[in-house]
Amino acid sequence: VVETEFSAETQDNAVENAATESEETKEVAVENSFEKTEEVAASKEKGMLYGPNPPTIAIVIDDMGINRKMTKEIGSLTYPLTASFLPYGINLKEQIAYSIQSGHEIMLHLPMEPQIMQNYTEDMLTTEMTDEEILQKLSQMLQKIPQAVGANNHMGSKFTENAQKMGVVMEELANKNMLFLDSKTSSKSTGLEQAKLFGTKFFARDIFIDNENSYDYIMSQLEKAEKIAHDKGCAIAIGHPKEQTYLALKDWLPELTKKGIKLVWLSQIGKD
Repeated sequence: VVETEFSAETQDNAVENAATESEETKEVAVENSFEKTEEVAASKEKGMLYGPNPPTIAIVIDDMGINRKMTKEIGSLTYPLTASFLPYGINLKEQIAYSIQSGHEIMLHLPMEPQIMQNYTEDMLTTEMTDEEILQKLSQMLQKIPQAVGANNHMGSKFTENAQKMGVVMEELANKNMLFLDSKTSSKSTGLEQAKLFGTKFFARDIFIDNENSYDYIMSQLEKAEKIAHDKGCAIAIGHPKEQTYLALKDWLPELTKKGIKLVWLSQIGKD
């Protein structure tokens, strides 16, 4: 789901990138599916057209850290995006630092067991694990991304349906004062009920923007996100580090404030 200076357009990267995109596509199908300093400073001035309570949108980019070229391109967008990094990404420290320099919020893209197991990685929570194993594995993954404010599920259509296992995750995130974003790869996810039980800060995806790797499609999905934000007051959209996603966001982001919509980090949704 996520070569040159971050350098290797290697066969390994191509294989990993194709695998993660394939996994994400399967999961969605199951459910019917910043020259930095000046630019970052300037981006903080881009909100002066808002009313007192503007609709807000959070753009979360999943699968960061795998395809280094595309991770860098997303990282060049000096706007308050939320970048969710896979724990088995390459040179994570360097790539995360680049995103932070652009004003991005950082999250752990937390691999969870899907209904159809494919491309298994050791960095994955499964329903076969004991509670202790889940806590140990979650801790190991969070240690790889210490800047993370929380986590959202990568795949996970099977794991998120398991209330007991999700409870273990929600309780631990609550203990660490971390948020959870449910990517909603299953309509039967128990994330919300378990988050309520343990007092975990909880968010849920409203829309995927790039299930089709087409500029026009992505722009139309971003327009839908705008409508959701106007209707609900806020919207959470998830995309991926793909070339067409990058090009669409590059064109769309500078126009957003002219529409009276405020782009925010995920953790800021609901705070206005």
